Amino acid sequence: MKVICPHCKETVEMPNETYGKTVSCSLCGKKIDTAKEIAKTFPSLEEILIKPEFIESFKRNIAEANQNISHEDFVDGVRNGTLGIKCLSGNPHQLISGGRRIVFSVLVMLYMFAPLIFAPLWAWYEHNWWLLIGICISFVGSRCAANLIYNQEKQYSVGALFLIASIVCWVWLGIHSCYTFFALCALWGLMLFMMADNAEQEYALQSLIEDSELFTDVIAQNKIMIVQKGKTGIKL
Repeated sequence: MKVICPHCKETVEMPNETYGKTVSCSLCGKKIDTAKEIAKTFPSLEEILIKPEFIESFKRNIAEANQNISHEDFVDGVRNGTLGIKCLSGNPHQLISGGRRIVFSVLVMLYMFAPLIFAPLWAWYEHNWWLLIGICISFVGSRCAANLIYNQEKQYSVGALFLIASIVCWVWLGIHSCYTFFALCALWGLMLFMMADNAEQEYALQSLIEDSELFTDVIAQNKIMIVQKGKTGIKL
């Protein structure tokens, strides 16, 4: 493992087991934070993403993933669970229309704006303005779901935890307890976000299955990448 000493600016050879430790430079004797100095030698994620070679590699992977897949093949693959999609331009909701778009929009409004209405109403009813904290707690629940968007098992685990907390508070403290209200707010934010996200993914997939012209259009514009289940579809 090679590290550039920040003091003498010389390259120093270090044993691999010293990574993450503060050691002395063999040339100048001053302390070196090996993890910090090694991190400086690697480009940031943003720098990697704008590199022409990365962009070209990504485009090649899209073309390879979508190559020779007809709409019929796509429909069969989705129905038997072997194919899925990754949206590369915008969000999946842009592929949704009609009644499904309305249902998705309602779910989004419920987790984004409903707490701004119902929390103040309940606070007014209870004459307890501390209950307005429930607005923030609801948004925290939604943020938890967003952070776990690629790990549904953990989403369900956190949702179950919020549900149990709500039931326990309800039974032991009553519906009028602020702790019950806060637990319900967290559960509301998380569950509604999960429902909206699942609806978005499912409705986008259904739109592509039902509309061959939409499928052809998004493939031509590289708006989606067809992936095999269990694979990322990206090779670097």
